[in-house]
Amino acid sequence: MEYAINSNQFEVIKSLINYTIENNIDLKMNDKNDDGDYLLLKFNNKNNTEMVKLLIEYANEMEKVLKTNIKNEQGNYPLLKTIENNNSEIVKLLIDYANENDIILRINDKNENKDYPLLKASENNNTEMI
Repeated sequence: MEYAINSNQFEVIKSLINYTIENNIDLKMNDKNDDGDYLLLKFNNKNNTEMVKLLIEYANEMEKVLKTNIKNEQGNYPLLKTIENNNSEIVKLLIDYANENDIILRINDKNENKDYPLLKASENNNTEMI
């Protein structure tokens, strides 16, 4: 899956995730790699809305909870990276998912560069996100 994510091969990722659902296989979506990255953060780093939607569908189908506030080694987390990428659609997906699952998104957490969501939204001049 790592190769498919890195090369943005959505159809391969979709097939793999559908296979895990059909065969009741745990995707271990919240497990970190050596850099502290995990599926939701990787999909956000790729700025791929369809991959994020697919992962949310997987979580809902398998009755698992996506951990939306986990930070990697640099202190980055999905909401921060999504706002940094200026992707309003993924921000909405994350907020909706958090609301549906009683998750409180950490909007004031900073990464190692002292970046936080409101700062990145204002740097991008994105009034919709602010």
